[in-house]
Amino acid sequence: MKTYIYLITGGQRSGKSTKAEELALSLSPNPVYMATAHIWDDEFRERVARHQARRGPNWTNIEEELYLSKYDVSGKVVLIDCCTLWATNFFFRDSKEDELPDVDKTLVELKDEFDRFTSQDATFIFVTNEIGLGGVSANAVQRRFTDLMGWFNQYIAQKADEVIMMVSGVAMKIKEPQPLTCPTGILSPRGEEEVTNDPSKESSQAIKGNFSLAPWGEGVRRTGEGLDFSSSLQSKIDNLNKPKGSLGRLESLALQIGLIQHTLSPKLTHPCHILFGGDHGIEREGVSFSPREVTWQQMINYGKGGGGVNMFCRQHGFKLLIVDAGVDYDFPAEKYPHIIQRKVGYGTRNFLHEAAMSEDEFDRCLAIGAEMVDKCHNEGCNIICFGEMGIGNTSPSSVIMHLFLDIPLNECVGAGSGLPSDGVKHKYEVLKASVDNYLATLPQNHDAAYTIRYFFGFEMACAVGGMLRAAELGMIILVDGFIMSACMLAASKLNKNVIDYAIFGHCGDEGGHKLMLDAMHAEPLLNLGLRLGEGTGALCAYPIVQSAVNMINEMDNFAHAEITKYF
Repeated sequence: MKTYIYLITGGQRSGKSTKAEELALSLSPNPVYMATAHIWDDEFRERVARHQARRGPNWTNIEEELYLSKYDVSGKVVLIDCCTLWATNFFFRDSKEDELPDVDKTLVELKDEFDRFTSQDATFIFVTNEIGLGGVSANAVQRRFTDLMGWFNQYIAQKADEVIMMVSGVAMKIKEPQPLTCPTGILSPRGEEEVTNDPSKESSQAIKGNFSLAPWGEGVRRTGEGLDFSSSLQSKIDNLNKPKGSLGRLESLALQIGLIQHTLSPKLTHPCHILFGGDHGIEREGVSFSPREVTWQQMINYGKGGGGVNMFCRQHGFKLLIVDAGVDYDFPAEKYPHIIQRKVGYGTRNFLHEAAMSEDEFDRCLAIGAEMVDKCHNEGCNIICFGEMGIGNTSPSSVIMHLFLDIPLNECVGAGSGLPSDGVKHKYEVLKASVDNYLATLPQNHDAAYTIRYFFGFEMACAVGGMLRAAELGMIILVDGFIMSACMLAASKLNKNVIDYAIFGHCGDEGGHKLMLDAMHAEPLLNLGLRLGEGTGALCAYPIVQSAVNMINEMDNFAHAEITKYF
């Protein structure tokens, strides 16, 4: 059973509770009734007992005024009657005679408890009152409570799968489940096709170019939209029982993740790592210490589980997808079933002399990246990272850094997989000549996409497409080292909002990476001197992200723990 939420709302005596009970019994022969009313006296207690007897023995009855989440209702159908009384209990819990109740604080507590409670796999039926339909009260406390319920009802309705409005006993469905559709933005494939590693069944949008391309990353939105929610999220973090700011980077991480998922109780599900492989024409100029054949040899090694990326994926519970985007080698499906074949070409062209790829090839790479992210997302993934295998790919990364960030090229060029000093000098000279040739032939109406495809490898362009799609889908993007940071930089030139979804895993040992991160205002989580690539740095950073999520979900707050808030 997956989480499913109904909200039944309406005015007083509109038939809300009756409708809710009918719905619960239609979904389960033994539903749970969770009453939130405060038992004021013996007469009210007798009234509760009468209602329980009326419902009958097939109901499980629970009386809870505040913390519904302490009850395990997994796999159950649960009726919560009602949200108005539940909110009242929080609203007046800490009120003082000479002070008005704190609406903002109460709203944060209610949202937090709602998210904790509904994180269970169950069917929830919430009953609430539309108390703001009447006139404006002359009483300040009543006005504040009306505001609180209006905002809380909006929050529940946003989270709900279905919303039913009751008017004079008649039910009107005002929100229904939306059919699954391709998100607006980077790609709109014409029909869904199974992801396969069989080259005879490769997806039409990836191989034949049978897709429609909207403006890149059009569906990516700012995570900070809605300042009221941002304030609520920050308030929750500040009110955890710790000195304000004492958990440092974990606190800013939790805020970012909460904004990405737009929830006070974020979670990480089904983490995936996608590794794209591809060869580079510029490698022919001797810009890499490693020979070209290492690309295909490593792709095969990953299938045997022997790479660094394999080890870290196993350690941290990531699903690994290995994709041939443009390796200069054939991988027969029957021999290499672990490799998803999406070959755009046998390596890019040499950008010393011409553009590395055509516009059509670039579009196909974006489609492949989006296709792989869609596969992961459909399996329940909400946090993803990307890796690469492509001898020579520090060269396009250095050039893109130089062109997009206006950093001198000599400061962007490093040793890659281990070039000696004279090799680094030769690499710089090749890249300098490449940039000069590019600028000499640059069309007047060029854009960022033209620059990216002129230098990038197929595997890098696929990662760009994947990053844009992940942001469109509201996923967390863990960014690896120098090459993947260059891909995120490129993606941000297609849509600047994609950066909001990025958590930079580490600062690598490749020359220029720190300069790139500083220019992007990125705060990497680790600095371990890594320069392996494959996405290993992002994977190593994952436990820190987990710690930030656990902090905001599992630490108690001052009020609930009955600890004096001293700041």
